Formats: sequence, C-alpha cells, structure tokens
Amino acid sequence: GGELVAPLGQPKPKRKKKAQEEDVWPEAFNDKLVKVLHMIRARKPLTIKDEEAQSFVQEAITKMFDAAKADDECFGTDRPAEHKMKMLPKVITIMNKYHFAVHFVTFDGCKALAAWMKSLPNGAMPNVHLRTELLNAMSRLP
Repeated sequence: GGELVAPLGQPKPKRKKKAQEEDVWPEAFNDKLVKVLHMIRARKPLTIKDEEAQSFVQEAITKMFDAAKADDECFGTDRPAEHKMKMLPKVITIMNKYHFAVHFVTFDGCKALAAWMKSLPNGAMPNVHLRTELLNAMSRLP
C-alpha cells in the first residue's frame, strides 16, 4: 500500500500538500453555485395587510351568498346550478388559510356555508363533492 511507515521513535514523514491550484474553485463554478443558492433560497411569505384580508374575505362571502341565490334561481329551469361549484376552490382556499379563516368566521362565512349546504327545493342534498370539500374545510376553521 501507499502507507508511510516511520522507523520506531521517529515522527511519520508528512505528505506533501497538493498543488495550491487544486484548492481554488474555478470562477465559473462559483458563479453557478451562487445562482443555484439564490434560486433555492426561501422566499419571504406573502404579507397581506389585515384590512386587505378583511375586505377580500367579506367580498368573497358576499359572492358566496350571491352564488347560493343564483343556484336557487336555476332550480326548476333548464339552466345548470353551477355557481357554487365554480366558486368552491376559492372558498376552500380562504377557509384553509388561517389568516383568512379568522375573518371568514367573523364576517358571517358560516351563514354563507349554511346557504351553500342547505337542501335543494326538492329536498335533495347539494352536490356530494361540494358537501365533502366544505365539511373538510369547516373542520379546520377556528
């Protein structure tokens, strides 16, 4: 093997250091590394002013009541009652974000949910997907 063996009582001979050039990183590599590190750096979370959050949530709740009313008006006509279903992803997102969820509860979001979850005029339950998504999100409300 390549082991260095010293006679008893004498210090081991030291290996010569590799050329100093090998310890220096090429400049192009450093530039690429810096770019990668900047790309993977955690970005600041989106900051939303409380007043903006309140008005956003209040507006969404108003639209929820409008969607429920529009769907009710579609019953018994040839028009599909799709207003609540189209708005569902936005409502779920609002309910799942804690900062929005607090305002959702404060500004009658639960009454809007009741309007969405109530039975249809013929006694049938609302869409099963709508009910399931809303109930799951409701379980996380403050």
